[in-house]
Parts: sequence; structure tokens; C-alpha cells
Amino acid sequence: MLPSSGTRLALAQHMVEKSLEARVAALEGQLAGKTLEEHFREQSSLIDRLFVYRNAELEKKIDAKLDRRFAQFEKSSDAKRDRKFAEFGEKFDAKLESLESRLNVKLGAIQDAVRLILTRLS
Repeated sequence: MLPSSGTRLALAQHMVEKSLEARVAALEGQLAGKTLEEHFREQSSLIDRLFVYRNAELEKKIDAKLDRRFAQFEKSSDAKRDRKFAEFGEKFDAKLESLESRLNVKLGAIQDAVRLILTRLS
């Protein structure tokens, strides 16, 4: 007797010898007229459907999580790209202003020289 459950262990010397066919027939008798193979096929079909159902649920969760992460990544990369373009634009404008002021100085000197030449010629 097992101390935890109070049941006796089956001993091999007291078990009735049954053929495999008799054991299968006894099992099939408990399966409501189905063969053992039919029962196992139904069980495997249920397991397959459950797997597909659970896999679909998991896929939806993963897709939602990936969508959130990609949205966050896209938002942060858009912000970073916008910041970089703004910095580039500011640097480019500063260079243009510097170039424009130097050109204005040179253009002013050319205008003064042309005026001087025109006044001497007249």
C-alpha cells in the first residue's frame, strides 16, 4: 500500500495475462464504438487545431508588439532625421550668408573700381 494514496500497487504476479488484441478491444469498448486509431486521429486533430489557434493568438500578439516597436523606432528615427536636416540647413544657411557677405564685399570693390574708371573716362 502506498502511504500517500492508500492504494495497493499492482504486482506483476497477480496481474491477468491479456493479449494485445484483448487490451485493444477493451480500450475500444470504452471509446463509444470508435477504433483506437479513430480516437487517436481525433485527438491529434484537436491538438492540431488547438496549436493553430494558439499560434494565431501568439502571432497577433507578436505582430502588435512589433508594430508598436517599429512605430516607436520610426518616430525616433524621423525625429533624428528631422533634427539632422535642420542642423544641416542651419550650417548651409550660415555658409551661404558668409559667402554672400564676401561676394558683396568683392562686388562693392568692383563697383567702386568701375565708377572710378567711368569718372576718369568722362
